[in-house]
Amino acid sequence: MSDNDQHRLEVLLEDINGKFNLVLEGHEALRKDIQDTHQQLNEKIDINTSLIRTVHDSLKTEIQNVGEKVGGHESRMQQLERRAA
Repeated sequence: MSDNDQHRLEVLLEDINGKFNLVLEGHEALRKDIQDTHQQLNEKIDINTSLIRTVHDSLKTEIQNVGEKVGGHESRMQQLERRAA
């Protein structure tokens, strides 16, 4: 291999190395973006889970209150039916 060929090969390898480093930098940037997105999604999931739990507990309490009111009305209706009979 001549000195000229050797020089061209070295230049070509440096160019390839530079491009490879750019690919690695791009890969690292994408990895960071994916990690950031993953963290943001986990935070949103946690917030939504908390909100759903709060709404669930509130609805459960409301349903229990309605059930108690219905039970009270049923009891009164039975008393009225007994009096009417």
